[in-house]
Amino acid sequence: MGRIILGFVFVCGLDAGALALVYFSLPETKSLLSEEKIRRQSFETHKVSFIVDPKSASYTPLKNTPKHLVRSVIFLEDSRFYEHYGFDFFEIKTAISTGLRNQKKFRGASSLSQQLVKNLYLSSDKTWSRKFLEALITIKLELQVPKPKILEIYLNIIDWGQGIIGLHAASQHYFKKRPEDLNVEESTFLAAIIPNPIRFGKNPDSIFVRRQRLRLKQWLHRNGHISLDEFRSFVLPDENEPDPKTEPDPKTAPED
Repeated sequence: MGRIILGFVFVCGLDAGALALVYFSLPETKSLLSEEKIRRQSFETHKVSFIVDPKSASYTPLKNTPKHLVRSVIFLEDSRFYEHYGFDFFEIKTAISTGLRNQKKFRGASSLSQQLVKNLYLSSDKTWSRKFLEALITIKLELQVPKPKILEIYLNIIDWGQGIIGLHAASQHYFKKRPEDLNVEESTFLAAIIPNPIRFGKNPDSIFVRRQRLRLKQWLHRNGHISLDEFRSFVLPDENEPDPKTEPDPKTAPED
């Protein structure tokens, strides 16, 4: 983590005093450790778009979240979540290389921590200043908040469809269940639609969603998290269906 901070000092030409001034002017991420209400508030505009109360019945603690859902989200969204300090440089390098090679927009390579920061504190402006703030707040978040807590809050504040915020709302909307009662099929579906929930939440049989769920179940079975029968219960995508590469890649995110 120290090397990351020093890297920002070098790249941005900031001395220690200037960096400290910027750092302490950032949102206080340590407050996420308390039981206070969590506000999704833009650091630039100071507008609050929603509030999540960790004490409410609609908030799902990580201990009550099915392990197959947690594993699925991490595998698809940030497979090195527990190994990095907020930035997956391997994934960033891969995204840049792929974008340059294919001469198209770079696909998203944000870590779960970066996604949480964007959801809680930043507007959707596509500017370098926003990206800079995102990086600084991500560093502060990783310094102050343990990984399990970052993951727990992430699952409770991300969008899972139009007006569907957080895991509890998603479980109720799609399956009329509590999060802790979700099975493997339902968990892989919720994980698969995260890149574009408004689009894919309405189209669960999309080739992209089905291919993502197949990837998940293969990985879960290969690592001993589900049985062979659970894996075989999944309806495989038709080999005659078009390759998902012909569909717009939802991780080619213009907001990144």
